[in-house]
Amino acid sequence: MNKKGFTLVETLIAAAFTVILMMVVVGFYSTIKGGYSSSLAGRSLQEGANLIVAKIIEGSTEATGIFRLSESGIYCIGSGANCSGPVTTAEVHFVSSDLKERWYKLGSPTTLVYHHPTAAAPAGADEMIYTAPAGSVITLMFWYPDPLNPTPAVGVSVTLTQTVSGKTYTGSATTTIYMRNHS
Repeated sequence: MNKKGFTLVETLIAAAFTVILMMVVVGFYSTIKGGYSSSLAGRSLQEGANLIVAKIIEGSTEATGIFRLSESGIYCIGSGANCSGPVTTAEVHFVSSDLKERWYKLGSPTTLVYHHPTAAAPAGADEMIYTAPAGSVITLMFWYPDPLNPTPAVGVSVTLTQTVSGKTYTGSATTTIYMRNHS
């Protein structure tokens, strides 16, 4: 019996046990890391959707004041000046107290645009007010919530979608904006 070291069988058993233990540890770490990444992706998209809705509700600050959809006297869901263009539910136009038309729309699948008059462009210029995280897509929809309701309103729904490592994550927010100054 050799008392100076380990036998080959003992060494192989110890190596196999170490490999199995490392596989368990790496598998556990990968699961935890994947869950954490998923949580971050979903939370980021939800925060983005909430931010877009908040920006539309709060309105935009311009040189002549703050203009909100809820304070418009005239509004329509559609595209083109006075909604004369093709009907789209991804665009809402409104005329504010200064009698100038403004609108919210998608500038691309990843950007939200607020179109408004500026000193340099009295007819209006597009201002990007939100850009989605890389690899995300924004879905924006406006609608008339209840045509029978005497209080005019516009429904707003935003969904951000992103696919990471073959798994799709979404964040969404929906609200109704009631018109205060509608005549």
